[in-house]
Amino acid sequence: DTPPTITALDPIEVECIEDVPAADITLVSATDNCVGPLTVTHVGDVNNGATCPATITRTYRVTDACGNYAEVTQTITVDDDTPPTITALDPIEVECIE
Repeated sequence: DTPPTITALDPIEVECIEDVPAADITLVSATDNCVGPLTVTHVGDVNNGATCPATITRTYRVTDACGNYAEVTQTITVDDDTPPTITALDPIEVECIE
């Protein structure tokens, strides 16, 4: 009746939402007090809906052979702190102001 023990996951910081890595169950490390298989699943991602920064909470679950489980979350911060670039415009010459 003892749930597995999961090692905490490091937070991730990216600049753009498209840089958020896909969920990866191989990153989750867990142990159990009994011999038997441990099953790791990605429960889901929850975006707080904010922008600059946005926070995504990614949850993984580890379940042992008897159905006991523990969950671990990973914080993903999306914060674009790079200003946009702009190309200079060519000068324009005219004869009259109007």
